[in-house]
Amino acid sequence: MNTRHLFKISGIILFIAIAGFFFATSDRAQDSAENTFQEQHTIVLSIEDGPSEKEMFISEDETMLSILKKLNAEDPALNLKTKEFEGLGTLVEEMYGLKNGVGNEYWQYTVNGIMPQIGADALVPETGDHVEWEFKASEF
Repeated sequence: MNTRHLFKISGIILFIAIAGFFFATSDRAQDSAENTFQEQHTIVLSIEDGPSEKEMFISEDETMLSILKKLNAEDPALNLKTKEFEGLGTLVEEMYGLKNGVGNEYWQYTVNGIMPQIGADALVPETGDHVEWEFKASEF
């Protein structure tokens, strides 16, 4: 086999290897982007005395409490305060200066118009949920 023929074959093999590398890298990047998209979804959140309704992108496993903590970091006026209750979990004590018990009103939330019977630290909202926090007299 002559040298010229050997260089052609080597060039073809090198081209195939490089093309394979780029296709594999492109597929991994696309898979990663798709996985990131699939791991995030949106909810609509509104808090009495807070800014208007806000559409939020959240991770699949985020709890309502972790979402509020993230929002508190972005908006210090929220001034989120929580309290741990054994057997009940973490409950929201105060937001925007409105503290539980004042005027016999408490922070309560609904998801799609229904009040969940679990604390904010246990609720994981689903795509498209509308979560509304209100400061009002207890229904219990």
